[in-house]
Amino acid sequence: MRRSGQLRRDVGDAMTAEPVLRTLLVLDIVGFAHPQRTDPARLRLRKELFELLDQTLVAAGVDPGHAPRVDLGDGVIVLLDPQLAATRVVEVVTGRLAASLAARNRRSPGDERLRLRVALHRGEVLIDPYGFVGRALVEASRLSNAAALRGQLDATAADLTLIVSDQMWRQLTGPHDEQLGPGGYQPVSVSTHDVTTRAWIHVPDHPTGPGAAARPSLATPPVYRSILAVDIQDSTAATRTDPVKERLRAELYRLLDQALSGAGITEQQHDPACDRGDGFLLLLHPVDDVPKTLLLGGLLPGLSAGLAAHNRGAPPAERLRLRAALHAGEVHHDANGPFGGPIDVTFRLLEAPAFKEHRRRRGEPLVLVVSGDIYRSVVWHEYPGIDRDAYRQLFHVRVAGRSHQGWVRTA
Repeated sequence: MRRSGQLRRDVGDAMTAEPVLRTLLVLDIVGFAHPQRTDPARLRLRKELFELLDQTLVAAGVDPGHAPRVDLGDGVIVLLDPQLAATRVVEVVTGRLAASLAARNRRSPGDERLRLRVALHRGEVLIDPYGFVGRALVEASRLSNAAALRGQLDATAADLTLIVSDQMWRQLTGPHDEQLGPGGYQPVSVSTHDVTTRAWIHVPDHPTGPGAAARPSLATPPVYRSILAVDIQDSTAATRTDPVKERLRAELYRLLDQALSGAGITEQQHDPACDRGDGFLLLLHPVDDVPKTLLLGGLLPGLSAGLAAHNRGAPPAERLRLRAALHAGEVHHDANGPFGGPIDVTFRLLEAPAFKEHRRRRGEPLVLVVSGDIYRSVVWHEYPGIDRDAYRQLFHVRVAGRSHQGWVRTA
C-alpha cells in the first residue's frame, strides 16, 4: 500500500501527481544560434557545457547521475534535490563553474568561446512518464532569457552571468547576510507576457561581488524546510490554571503525533518539534514523500479533526483552539535550535493582529494562514483536496524590510 504522501510516479495524469520541490539550475549558451557558428561548433559547445556541468555538480557534492535534466538544445535545466543548500549551489556556480569557464575560454579562439547565462530558481514541479512540468520550470526558463540578463552580458566581457529569482533571493539572504550580501547583486525587473517580477543579477568577477573579499560565514549551512508554527488560542486566559495548561500541552502533542502518523509522516522526515510553551514549531524536510500538498490536505485536516474530537468531550476551559501558520525556506540550526529569516516570517504571520482577530471570530478548532509563497506554489494550483477559493489574502507583514502576504483559510 502506498502512503498518502508518496510521490505517484507511475501515473500519466499529472493532475493526480504530487508536486515535489526542486532547485532549478538553468545554463544557456550565449549566441548559440549565431549564424557564424557551424553545427559542428555547436556540437562541441554542447559537449563542453555538459562536461562543465558534471564537474560543477561533483564540486557541489551531487552525483550527476542523480540530477535529472531537461535538454533545451542551447542549454539545460537541472533539477536538484532541495536538500542541497542553495547557498552551496551559488558558491559553485560563481566559484568553480566561473573559474573553469574562464580557464577554458583562455585556451579557445573567439568563435569557440563559451559564455553562459545561468539562472537559479526553486519551486514545485510535477513528474510524469514524459518528464517534468510546472510553472516553476517556465519561470526558470524565462529568467535565463530575461532581457536584463542578456543586456548585462552584452555590456560586459564576462564569461558567465547569474540571475536569481526574487523568491530564491528572499530565501538565500537576509538584511545582513554575509554569504551572498547585496553587494555585487543588482535588482532588475523581469517582464513576460503575463507578469513582471523582480530578480537579482550578479557577474561573478564583479569587483564588489561576494568573492571580492573574504567574508565570515555561519557555522551551519542553511537547509530548506517547510515551517509549521502553532499557538494555543487564549493560553493565558484567567480560567486556565497551570495544571490545565499542562493537560492542554500534553493533548496538543498527542494530537500532533496522531496527525503526523495519519498523514504517513515519520520521525525521519521532520526535525523534533520545538516547544514554545503555548505551541510548537515543526520543521519538515523537503523529501518527495512529504510534499506541501500533504501538509495542507493531510496533516492539518488531521490535526483539526483530532481537535474537534477532543473538544466534544472537554469542559470549556480545556477546549483547544489553535492558530497555525505555514511557510517555507532556508533555515539554520545551532546548538540552541533553529533560526533564520523564514522562521521569523512564519511567526510574524502567526502573531499578526489581523490574524488574531480572525481567530477570535471563527468557531472552528484550527485556523490557518499560509504565506504568499505557499499560496502561489501550491494552493493556487488547486491540487486534489485543496480549494484555493477558500483562501483570502487578509493582511501583509513586513520582515527585514520585505512585505509578505498572509493568505487565510476562511472556509
